[in-house]
Amino acid sequence: MSFGDLERGYGSVTTNTATAFQPAGRGGDQEYIRLNESVRKNITRLGDLVSNYRRTSELLGTAKDSHELRQKLCVTATRNARAGRARVN
Repeated sequence: MSFGDLERGYGSVTTNTATAFQPAGRGGDQEYIRLNESVRKNITRLGDLVSNYRRTSELLGTAKDSHELRQKLCVTATRNARAGRARVN
């Protein structure tokens, strides 16, 4: 965002990060809210996936290590990599 954008009303100056880059106008408000919610959900999901993968990978080399565990990690990593590429494209 530039100063020119602010002068034209394409946002507001604020210290609140939730609304710092909120576009002005009726349609823009709803779009901002939708995108903000989508980003929030995706960040939460990513954090959950990373935590789950970390917990599972910490079992490698322990008494709970097994072929099934390694398969699960491999399948999870492959599925998540494919899902990430699909969302980017």
